Amino acid sequence: MTNPKLKVSLDNVSAGWVAVSFAAGSHEFSDSVSYVTPVFDDLCDALSAVLDGALPRAITLCAEPIEYDVSFLPIEGSQSIRLVILEWPDDGRRSPARSNIIFSMEGSRFSIVYSFWRGLRKLQSSLPAEIFEREWRSAFPDEAFAKLTQRIDTIKSSIKGT
Repeated sequence: MTNPKLKVSLDNVSAGWVAVSFAAGSHEFSDSVSYVTPVFDDLCDALSAVLDGALPRAITLCAEPIEYDVSFLPIEGSQSIRLVILEWPDDGRRSPARSNIIFSMEGSRFSIVYSFWRGLRKLQSSLPAEIFEREWRSAFPDEAFAKLTQRIDTIKSSIKGT
């Protein structure tokens, strides 16, 4: 059985919000998240760490008041990882019983990271840098994204050379 391909969309940056959606087969998640956490910086760092095998990794998306943990988890005995999105109905994280898994899928580290990278690349090219910074209330993490892109390119080259 093959795992469904992950599609990541990061669109419509406006007034400190961005539309985020993940889809894999019949599983889908979408919401708009806020700039209050350094989402894109954290995501680039987490994706680089995932490529290095530094698991588990997680980032937080704030939809105010809902929060989502996007986690990259190891699968014991496998080179694949599990992507899990956990929803917290508000910022009260004291009780795990208050959280819900709203999206989960498995795939290779590279395929999951590459899907996120494609979403980030599309986002980066969707607006001129100054408009992105004004609308998101922060600059796109060009340096962290360039490092991630370099890692992606190196892995793609090694796959082609195999």
